[in-house]
Amino acid sequence: MNLGDLVEHWTLVGAEQDLVAAKHRDTQLGFALLLKFYGRFGRSPRGRGELHDDVVEFVARQLGVDVASLGFYEWAGRTIKRSRR
Repeated sequence: MNLGDLVEHWTLVGAEQDLVAAKHRDTQLGFALLLKFYGRFGRSPRGRGELHDDVVEFVARQLGVDVASLGFYEWAGRTIKRSRR
């Protein structure tokens, strides 16, 4: 994925930054990815496999978190159901 696409489609702006900042540090990356994926595709990703590694790294850098923190994100269960709402 090229830098132009990453900047255009995956940069957190304005209210998005506030929404993500309100989440617990362990879930910020997962929530931010859900938010931007939904904005781009009109649905939530079904799992980590739908998120390109370049996208995950780009969003993680914006948040100042380690990419590995996505490993703590629950793709099933309470957290993702709440995030999808």
